[in-house]
Amino acid sequence: MKNSKRIAVALVVLAVVASLVVATLLLVRGGGVLAEAQDELRSATENYQAYFGMNPFPSRENVALERANRDTLDRWFGQILAAVGHPPMQAERSPSTFVRLLTEKRDLLLDTARKCRVREIPPQDQFSLSFDRYLGGSMLPSPDDVPELTRQLLVVDGLCRLLFESGIFSLVSVTRDEFESLGKSQGQAAAEPSRIIRIAGVPAAGGRAGDANRVAPLVVDPLYTRMTFGFKFTANEEILWNILNALAEHDVFTVVSWLSVEKTASDVRVISSKTRPADAAAEGEAGGAGSLRGLSRSQRQVSGTEMQAPLAVTMEVHVYLFKPGQAADGANE
Repeated sequence: MKNSKRIAVALVVLAVVASLVVATLLLVRGGGVLAEAQDELRSATENYQAYFGMNPFPSRENVALERANRDTLDRWFGQILAAVGHPPMQAERSPSTFVRLLTEKRDLLLDTARKCRVREIPPQDQFSLSFDRYLGGSMLPSPDDVPELTRQLLVVDGLCRLLFESGIFSLVSVTRDEFESLGKSQGQAAAEPSRIIRIAGVPAAGGRAGDANRVAPLVVDPLYTRMTFGFKFTANEEILWNILNALAEHDVFTVVSWLSVEKTASDVRVISSKTRPADAAAEGEAGGAGSLRGLSRSQRQVSGTEMQAPLAVTMEVHVYLFKPGQAADGANE
């Protein structure tokens, strides 16, 4: 019994001694890790204090250089906004001056259309660029509306020249938002149907800006003014692509918001109709599928440059006129 007690006591003592030894080793190791962490913390603290204690502008020369750089950036920013800003216009608000400018622009555009060999344009007395109520001086605009009307006129003039120079076959109509019909308060959004000018042959319902003038206020923002215009014309696919690319490169920021393209002829053209009655030939040329099935391969033409019949295009565009003066002031603030 005495030996058993001695053995038990010895085992307990050995276990306690082993635990103390392991604890001592862990404590020594932890002390080393703690010392390393404290050294890293001290070094990082010194670096951060040195960084945040630095003077970002240690000299007046640097301050003057930074101010000069800021002025240069402001000047460049103003030049960029001026490049996409309002087109040049007269500062005066004379209604008679606007009517005279409208007549001059109309005549110059007609001359440009003839030089560009546009096949068909509206007659001179009907080619009003959607300002028909003012053409001829039968009605004068309000002096307060003259600046925005002049901007609309200059934008329409530039877009019509773009269409003519791109080689369109014919120009059917030009339309715009008649903001001046709302009077002094642009909050009167409800427009009378009788004030909407329709184009001959176009249904009164379901039309877009390319079909009829809309009585609507201009979208005015502290940075820009947005104007909406519509154009109906005929062209082929290549010319239409050229127009879209030219609009993307236009001096005035222009976005095509709606585009409708319709065929004006059948996809199959009858080459010879000697073997069938004339009325069947006319039906085939109009696109009658039943009559075309009876034609031989030599009587049909389905490809080739001569098959590129004109496309009837209706296009609506949003034109953004930026305000460099107000935008630059807001940027400086």
